Amino acid sequence: MNTAQKVAIVTGASRGIGAALVAAYRELGYAVTATARSLDESSDPSVLTVSGDVSEPGVGARIVDATLTRFGRADTLVNNAGVFVSKPFTDFTDEDYDLVTGVNLTAATTEVPEGWRGQTVVAVVASMSREVCHRRAAW
Repeated sequence: MNTAQKVAIVTGASRGIGAALVAAYRELGYAVTATARSLDESSDPSVLTVSGDVSEPGVGARIVDATLTRFGRADTLVNNAGVFVSKPFTDFTDEDYDLVTGVNLTAATTEVPEGWRGQTVVAVVASMSREVCHRRAAW
């Protein structure tokens, strides 16, 4: 029986669902790497905090490297980081578009580390599209 402590990486961990996931994984006995663009240090020795914008190249690898250095393993990756720009899509600037696609799409699909086979990857996808488009949608 493998008694090694399992380790989860949670992106978007500074508040909301991400913060709740960090607490839930700790209750299950996992060590956790919590990451977000800005994040306070944790007083829990089993929680490693790593600040970083997952839409920037190399940040995902830095998070995984820090996790492996501290805990020696990583079993679960929860891609929870996400952003919402509160205006109609047709009013997006190039910067708005880059931010939304960089965090919500690119980071969630390309920052999964090489060799992650056998481990668990969870993508938390929240969308307000039904709320925004409900007047035009068929449902």
